[in-house]
Formats: sequence, C-alpha cells, structure tokens
Amino acid sequence: MRIGDLPLRTVIRYVKTTDTLETARQQMLKTNVSSLLVVDSQAAPKAILTSRDMLKVSSTEHVPIASLASRPLLTLSEDADMRQACSLMLEHGCHHVVVVRNEDVVGVLSSLDIVAYYLSL
Repeated sequence: MRIGDLPLRTVIRYVKTTDTLETARQQMLKTNVSSLLVVDSQAAPKAILTSRDMLKVSSTEHVPIASLASRPLLTLSEDADMRQACSLMLEHGCHHVVVVRNEDVVGVLSSLDIVAYYLSL
C-alpha cells in the first residue's frame, strides 16, 4: 500500500527554528499533536520536533528548538510503500516520517497511523 493512500495528518503544525521549546509544548498541547515541523526563516522544513524530543530536557522555557529538533528531516514520497516507511522508522529509531509530493510536504505519517491501518484490515 502506498503511504499517500493512507489518511495522513494533512493539517501540519509548524514552529520556527527560533521559537522556544515552551512555545512548541504549548502548541502540541493545544492542538493535540505529537510532532511539529521546524521551519527556517523562508518557511522551509528543516527538522521535526516530537514529544519524545521534549523528554530530553527538564525545562522548556529558554531552550531553542533548533538545539533539540530531530535532524535530518526524514521524508518519503507519497508513492513509497508501507514497508519502506516502516523500515525507515526502524532504521532511524523514530516514530514520524514527513510525506512529500515532489518537494512539498503533504502530510506526516506516524507509527500510530501504521498501527491503525493494520488494525483496520
């Protein structure tokens, strides 16, 4: 199955590399998401910040996002299959992959999305 055929999270939340972790934490809580794309001043995605990354620090107040966000940004084409997504997540020990069409972000695939898909079969 193509990952582009899954019900991806298409409302993607962003934070800037210059924002603090507290800003990101508040956004995650408010929107009930476990990851935020980190964009530079030209709005180009550069990294991903996950709730798991946030567990690495004891305070989020004055910590810049750029110091903690996961890099490199792992992406897959929407034409990639589920096996490729699972392999990439396992290889990098991550739970989120950014799905792209050409170079444009079209969604974020999480390990929970994959579990939900397999449970629906």
